[in-house]
Amino acid sequence: MRIRRLLDLVVVTLSLLLVLGVVLSCGSINNVAFAQEKKITFLLWNWDSPVQGQEFTKRVEIFEKQTGVTVEIQHVAWNELAEKLRVVSLAGNPPDVVMTRNADYAWLAKGGILMDITSRADTDKEINLEDFNTLGELRLDGKLYALPVRRGGPNLVYNADLLKKVGIYYPPNTLAEVKEYAERVTKGIDGVYGYGLILGASGPFSNRWQSAFYSYGGEWLNKDGTDVASSFEEAALEAYKFYQDMAKFSPPTALSDDNDDAARLGATGKVAMWRDDTAVVTKLANLCSEEILKNIKYAIHPEGKYDPETNTSYRYTAVGGWNIVISAGSHNPEAAWEFMKFWASSENIAEVSYGIPDRKSALDAPRFAAIPEAFKEAQAKTVLTMPWAEELNNLIFENTQKIVLGKLSLEQATKLTVEKIRELLNK
Repeated sequence: MRIRRLLDLVVVTLSLLLVLGVVLSCGSINNVAFAQEKKITFLLWNWDSPVQGQEFTKRVEIFEKQTGVTVEIQHVAWNELAEKLRVVSLAGNPPDVVMTRNADYAWLAKGGILMDITSRADTDKEINLEDFNTLGELRLDGKLYALPVRRGGPNLVYNADLLKKVGIYYPPNTLAEVKEYAERVTKGIDGVYGYGLILGASGPFSNRWQSAFYSYGGEWLNKDGTDVASSFEEAALEAYKFYQDMAKFSPPTALSDDNDDAARLGATGKVAMWRDDTAVVTKLANLCSEEILKNIKYAIHPEGKYDPETNTSYRYTAVGGWNIVISAGSHNPEAAWEFMKFWASSENIAEVSYGIPDRKSALDAPRFAAIPEAFKEAQAKTVLTMPWAEELNNLIFENTQKIVLGKLSLEQATKLTVEKIRELLNK
């Protein structure tokens, strides 16, 4: 009997230990799951400056305190972000939340790298989609994969005093007037050029070319994304022609000038007009004499085309900028969504945005008071967003250089561009 009781006791004890082990095991599984839900990774570019790093880190700390979610910040060079995201996503270890360039957005979304947030964004009452400026540009086939945070896009900067010297008292309203004004200044004022064309760097020039292209009514691809749009060839030829004409009224250094050179020439009164982004305001404050600075004005990108049937004025500025996205393979989508909303909130954008914040309400923040209204009011159009965008932009840049040098006709440049797009589409 004693042996049987002892055996019974052993069985009961083992059973209790087994049950306890299961409970502990489940408990630790739940704790692991809970810990995972309380941690996300945030991938973005290397800080532009220590100050930016401090501002971004401070905002992350605020989110952590508000939610109890730990955010691990990861960095990579800005132009390597998209490829890094693609590689780690394919390897099954993506970050949860990422800052991506507009130029990479479409191919990442269509490639299954980004999470579809359409339902969340449309139903979450804490987020006001109407407050975003370029949200419509980010919907692909009716689906949304990002929230826009900041945008760029150059507008027209001009020296009102130089224009007055040739009898011009208002900024140009059309691209045709830009040409006319530039010619009058170049011919009418010794040592001054009407326009500061920059053809020394592909990136800055491609945004400017696209602005002209959009303003002449151009679109890149047809609705199916299988070929160039019907409006492409006419608008591309007009954009090429615009810069061919502007080169005649620009300094001889135009083929090597970049953004900083254009601002420098404007600051010294050597050019009357040029295209630039919001950073030019600070540049000119540091470069200009008080006499020149008081005559520097800003205007919305001039109209290229007007459609009387739809009463549509085409005067777009191509938009660079950055969006916040969630990886399709995020291990913590709920926490990632909360962080995404926080990062794209009006308050947060107002604190950390460089350039133009993409929320209308954020523009009321005091730090944006110095931004000229022209930059705030410009019609936004997203830059070409395809995996091969940079390759095409480089071709457009090279074509324009050859046009200016007389080595390529407008028709040849347009044809080469169409052929290149078709080649890239069929890769």
